Amino acid sequence: MNPLCLFHCSVSIVASFCVTYLAFVSVGIVGSFSIIKCPGLQFLPIMMAVIGFLGFCGDDFKDCYNHPS
Repeated sequence: MNPLCLFHCSVSIVASFCVTYLAFVSVGIVGSFSIIKCPGLQFLPIMMAVIGFLGFCGDDFKDCYNHPS
């Protein structure tokens, strides 16, 4: 296992959590001002973070196993 890939993946995890946090804050601000409340809206940032995390990490690990250094 390439240590660089693990580092890149951990950076991706941190980035995903940061994006999720910012999304939660913006959804909270928008939600407090909007009259119509959407029940599934608070799950959207979580789904985005999971998809982003899997996308980043999946590619990293795939590259690592295909091209071991």
